[in-house]
Amino acid sequence: MKERAPGQPVLRGTRLEGQRVLLRPLVSADADVAFPMIHGRTPILEWLVWQGPSDVVDLRKRFESWHQTTEKGHSYRFAIVDCETQEFVGTMGLRCVDHLFHVELGYWLTEDVWGRGFGTESVQLADYLAFNYLKATVVMAEVFVGNHGSCHVLERNGFRRERRVHRALGVPPEARGGERWFYTLTRGTYTRVNAEYRPRVEQVDIFATEDPG
Repeated sequence: MKERAPGQPVLRGTRLEGQRVLLRPLVSADADVAFPMIHGRTPILEWLVWQGPSDVVDLRKRFESWHQTTEKGHSYRFAIVDCETQEFVGTMGLRCVDHLFHVELGYWLTEDVWGRGFGTESVQLADYLAFNYLKATVVMAEVFVGNHGSCHVLERNGFRRERRVHRALGVPPEARGGERWFYTLTRGTYTRVNAEYRPRVEQVDIFATEDPG
């Protein structure tokens, strides 16, 4: 296993539930539901660096492990679940990158729930996890120029638009092109904007400085 940043908390399991959505670790079985939601869905894929899964087996492989260790930290993938129906509606990713306690987030949602506040609350829950459990000092996100919906979601959660960039964080130059907005949310801003926020359900297993293996 590759070495992580020293002192970085490591999550073993997570369940955060808000008013509309639940975040829980992805499992491979989620791919069967997710595949028709994203495969060939241009309204979603045009805003992602990823071109989508080639088949459901490809997607299952991506979902098999919700926790991954890299040379620069840990990555986590979560299922976004509709609290009312208990149905899978998208994914949220948190990746600890480049510098200690810097976290990058990214997500997608099925078109059926667009405009219903699912994105805003999913990011709110992810921010809560990053600042309260992963001890982030800053959370970052990149959005394709023109993706006004995601821009609004981030801005409603206190993110600040910093600059335009030519490719996403950690993405090789040969990956999909297109200009992106770079957004940041600092711990200071988060504390001012969301100091009183608590999820309705909060279950997180964490290793302060140990690796679960």
